[in-house]
Amino acid sequence: MPTWMMDATSLALAIRDKTLSPVEVVSAHFERIAVVNPKINAIVTLLERDAIAGAKAAEASVMRATRSVHFTAYRFTVKDSFDRAGVTTQHGSKLFAGYVPTRDATVVQRLRDAGAIAIAKTNLPEFSAWTETDNRVTGRTNNPWNLDRKPGGSSGGESAAIAAGCSPLGLGSDVAISLRGPAACIGIVALAAATTAAVTAGSTGPNALSETQPTRTVRSDVDRSAASASFANTACGSLPSGPRKIEYASATSRTVRAIGPACQKRPVLPG
Repeated sequence: MPTWMMDATSLALAIRDKTLSPVEVVSAHFERIAVVNPKINAIVTLLERDAIAGAKAAEASVMRATRSVHFTAYRFTVKDSFDRAGVTTQHGSKLFAGYVPTRDATVVQRLRDAGAIAIAKTNLPEFSAWTETDNRVTGRTNNPWNLDRKPGGSSGGESAAIAAGCSPLGLGSDVAISLRGPAACIGIVALAAATTAAVTAGSTGPNALSETQPTRTVRSDVDRSAASASFANTACGSLPSGPRKIEYASATSRTVRAIGPACQKRPVLPG
């Protein structure tokens, strides 16, 4: 199985067992992005230099066994509604074209502090305010199963990237249908689990959530949900100003079924 096709839990186990290195995993996803993103336009900003540097540091830690492999094994994409310090964050709007924040959104910082490595920013409609992923700054995202169709919105860049193998995990947002709609269009599953544990500082979306890559092979529910549960728990936690709501997605089977109208029996993308 190609590295980009593996789910986050399998990648973590492979890194723990030293059958894959963090650098190999990051490089495999960048190679996949180079192949498929010109067709789907899910990724709007690459964080290649920082991701490779983070992967090298994680690799050194894994070899020394100085920290848990758990989060050093995770690579994730970030919806462009969340700030990433020093990285263009445009919110799909001409009002923010070229905007570079000076600090991370809280949920992004928590994941990075835990050792997870951000590899790219993903597309969205302007200010996440529509059910299709298209804007006048970074353009339209296409459904990886049928390039003539759309992936839904507003977290359509995340769902398209994950389904196409560009990322094993993703950070997006959901108010009404912004994660669950794209999940249905792409053929992955979103579990909207509302709590009062998340903060939204550094994001244009009112809720923070995680979305995980589905697996190619059928796995037990525990294995399929472990990555997303840990990912979401790390992103949760309230600021002194008070708790906010979080909704997040769980991993599921990547075997294509007739879940949404955009699903076909065979993918149109390579691999």
